[in-house]
Amino acid sequence: YKNLELVDKMLAVAEVQEQAVAQVLVENALEDCVSSFDGFGRETCRVFSPKSAAPEKAAGIRFQNIASARQRVNEQFGVDFAASLEADVWVLLVRCFQKRHLLAHKMGVIDEDYIKATGELGAVVGRKLQIQIPEVRALASALHAVGRELFILLEKRL
Repeated sequence: YKNLELVDKMLAVAEVQEQAVAQVLVENALEDCVSSFDGFGRETCRVFSPKSAAPEKAAGIRFQNIASARQRVNEQFGVDFAASLEADVWVLLVRCFQKRHLLAHKMGVIDEDYIKATGELGAVVGRKLQIQIPEVRALASALHAVGRELFILLEKRL
């Protein structure tokens, strides 16, 4: 959770910077959210892997694709860490994780896969992503809740 607090501080700095600097800070904050959650999710699954259907598979679950992670956690542990989320929060998570993928692998340029995965209206192939501070703040908040839910569900698992 400390990493998500750091994201909030990065966003506060971004709010008072010129546009070019602010955009880099916001993009970095989004990437840091996803990376932090990936590390947390991997370690949580590793720790609780003895409670899974296939401990080796459970210990190898990755969280850089949130939809895939949700499916794999459900397969290995029989729990859905996103079941209690409002639909719009799940859409936010998927969209932000896809944005992180584009930032990391496509220099932030929208492709067909992004549009297919997110269904985002107004997204145009070949254009640079737009990432807003409120979106990243909402992502950090949602990840905090999802991470807590994941841990609680796996801890309770018999």
